[in-house]
Amino acid sequence: MTIKAGIVGGTGYTGVELLRLLVQHPQVELKAITSRKEAGTPVARMFPSLRRRVDLAFTEPGARALAGCDVVFFATPNGVAMGEARAVLDGGAKVIDLSADFRLKDLAEWERWAAEILESHVSYPILCYYRSQHDNQSWLSALTCILDSCALLISVVPGTASRQAQLTFAIGRHALVDLCHVFNLEKVEAAWRASGGPHRLPKDHFDRVCDLMLEAKLRLCGDPEAPARLHALRALYEPSAQALADYIGMTLPDWYPKPLAKDQWKTVESVRSQAAASLIRESTVSPNAVAARLHMEDH
Repeated sequence: MTIKAGIVGGTGYTGVELLRLLVQHPQVELKAITSRKEAGTPVARMFPSLRRRVDLAFTEPGARALAGCDVVFFATPNGVAMGEARAVLDGGAKVIDLSADFRLKDLAEWERWAAEILESHVSYPILCYYRSQHDNQSWLSALTCILDSCALLISVVPGTASRQAQLTFAIGRHALVDLCHVFNLEKVEAAWRASGGPHRLPKDHFDRVCDLMLEAKLRLCGDPEAPARLHALRALYEPSAQALADYIGMTLPDWYPKPLAKDQWKTVESVRSQAAASLIRESTVSPNAVAARLHMEDH
């Protein structure tokens, strides 16, 4: 049996190594390799080591280019697969994501993660001050996103997933409340609760969230009381989350990404590309070498 495979992001470090592995597999047939910047360029021209092994040219990313594939690999930066995988799945292909977008695939895993946050951060509160090099990423943002997702599943989405959402919600809220006690933030937490909590989800934003869920083919309950249920659930954790955010200088995430938001990896893309070009000019590496042709935007 031959498996027809496609690769999204075929010019980055991960994509090139994946190409090397797949062309050697006796039961794999490469059907498509995508790259925005190299669309139309033969793969073998860019990577001479693949001559007589890969006869394809790079194509523009998209479901049409990947039609007919049994499996599609995403060798892309974090955040790309999350936006493009649905169309590939709808086309009948399986998806293997080599980034971190789908690393935790169900709420039970997030329940365990929240339990680990509770155990580690309550035992060693100094961990709460740890922050990512990116100002819009933190353990607090991740935990708040999980609680937001669980609150939506419980209040808006019908089905059996609600039970696991309740379990994950309980341990996530437990972590936030206990950490507020650790830092003596009860008064700050109470002040936020008395003011109605952080205004993170105005009605028009709630409508937009529902639209996004419908686009993702989630079935909504349609109950007119659903917004009130969601508001009640948010009141159980948002004051604690905001009190912690104020105390340790972190921000809480939006309920849905802003349009045309630029990812962190794109912000430094030009800087990295210029640095790489400079190194290539100053080194003795042949311009035809694979190392000189790897694209920063695809890894």
